Amino acid sequence: MMGFENISSLNIQEKASMNVLLRGAAVRILVTRLHDKIFHPDDALVKLKDPKEYLNILKWHQQNTRIDS
Repeated sequence: MMGFENISSLNIQEKASMNVLLRGAAVRILVTRLHDKIFHPDDALVKLKDPKEYLNILKWHQQNTRIDS
């Protein structure tokens, strides 16, 4: 199996940016789930998902900033 590291590699700046990108992704999903929870119509067919899941993911990324070179 051929992975990304076999073709190219991330430099230290790109690796440092990854945590910020992952935090941003967690915030985006967290806000979407909060919006859905607040504005969820009673007759909606869509099942609500717990926003706390992504709050925990965001907290994890805030606490784990180690970069392996």
